[in-house]
Amino acid sequence: MANATIAQSSNVLGRFIEKECGHVFEYGNNDSSWMADLYPHQVYVGYLGEARIARVIKTRAFVVIDEDENGLPVLEAWDIKNHRAF
Repeated sequence: MANATIAQSSNVLGRFIEKECGHVFEYGNNDSSWMADLYPHQVYVGYLGEARIARVIKTRAFVVIDEDENGLPVLEAWDIKNHRAF
């Protein structure tokens, strides 16, 4: 389970379960200006507040995992369930 830290908790917009492995993730607003128009969320992926920018929709999360040599995002598409927006 990857929750937002206490400092990030006021930013949390929702929670979902990633289908393949069953991990629970919280997500909030994208605090970065990089790609914020396309990826308005950040998914909290670690216990120390690590986050990845993403777009979370009803049944999928498009998570930016890296940047290619041209500065474009490299994405993973996660199937999700039990998506709850707060």
